[in-house]
Amino acid sequence: MATKIVKLMSMSRNEFIHSFKKFAPDYRGSMTATSFKLEADKGSVTIEIEVLPDRAITSLFILPQSNITLTMDGLSEDEQQHFLERFDISFQRGGG
Repeated sequence: MATKIVKLMSMSRNEFIHSFKKFAPDYRGSMTATSFKLEADKGSVTIEIEVLPDRAITSLFILPQSNITLTMDGLSEDEQQHFLERFDISFQRGGG
């Protein structure tokens, strides 16, 4: 059974792709304009990017937003947890 997680991330599609290349520089899988599919020995992870309207905090402070959907299929709970930890660390952004 697949596990699906949706994350609201403050980054554009291009920023996501830049970080993704650092996260999985030699990934096996396929890529489209809005998704990546990572193949693992025992399963796969599909990452879908849905670009949302920018969020204006003030007229000078505007943040891009994207919904990132992770669908993990065929991975054990430990493998899912390990993947999510790596994903979160790789996509962590500086802040206060």
